[in-house]
Amino acid sequence: MNKKLLLVTLLCATGYTLSAQQNMAALNAQLIEAAFNGNKEKVQDLLENGANVNTQNQQGYTALMAATDNGHDSCVRLLLTAPEIQVNAQSQQGETALMFAAVNGHDSCVRLLLTAPGIQVNAQDQYRYTALMFAAQNGHTSCVRLLLTAPEIQVNTQNQQGHTALMLAADSGHDSCVQLLIAARAFTETRDNTNRTAYDYAVQNGHQAIADILHNEGLDEEQI
Repeated sequence: MNKKLLLVTLLCATGYTLSAQQNMAALNAQLIEAAFNGNKEKVQDLLENGANVNTQNQQGYTALMAATDNGHDSCVRLLLTAPEIQVNAQSQQGETALMFAAVNGHDSCVRLLLTAPGIQVNAQDQYRYTALMFAAQNGHTSCVRLLLTAPEIQVNTQNQQGHTALMLAADSGHDSCVQLLIAARAFTETRDNTNRTAYDYAVQNGHQAIADILHNEGLDEEQI
C-alpha cells in the first residue's frame, strides 16, 4: 500500500475510534444525569442506544446511585431490569446504591433494591458504615424496618469508630429506630472505641426516653 494512503487510512481509523469513544462517554454521562434528574424516558432511550448501565463518573457514581440518591424509584425500577446491572457497585468512598437510598430515607428505593438478586445488605463504605447504620442514624424508621426484613441483615456490625446502628440511633434520639433494633436483637451492651454503649450516648445527649428503654432492656438481658 502507498505510504501516504496508509497514513491517511490510519488517521481516519484513529479518528473514528476516538469519535466512537467520545460518543460513548457522552452517552454514559447523560445516563447518570438523566437518572439523577428522574428522567425515566431519557434513561430508557440512552440504554437502548448503548449507554453502559454500570458506568461510573470520577466519584464512582453510577446511574443507579444517582437515582436512589434522589428517590427516583421509577428510574431505579427501570435500571434494575438491565441484565448486566451491578447493584453492589461502590463509589470512590465505598457507598452503594442501597446506602444512598437508606441515608436519604427513600423507602420505595430501598424496597426495590432489596428485591434485586445478589444485593449485599451488609456492604460497608470506607468508614465501615452500612445501609442500616445510615438509616438508623438519620431516623428513617421505614427504611430501618425494611432493612431488618432482609434474612442476612447483621444488626450488630460496628463501623470504624466501633458504633453500631443501635448506638447511632440512640445518639441521635430516634426512639422508634431504637425499638426496632432492640426487637431485632441488637446488643445493648456493645461498647465502641471509646468504651461507650448505646445507653451512654442516650444519656449524654439527653434522650431520657431512649435511656430508659435501653436501661430496661439491659435489666431484662441480665435476668435471662
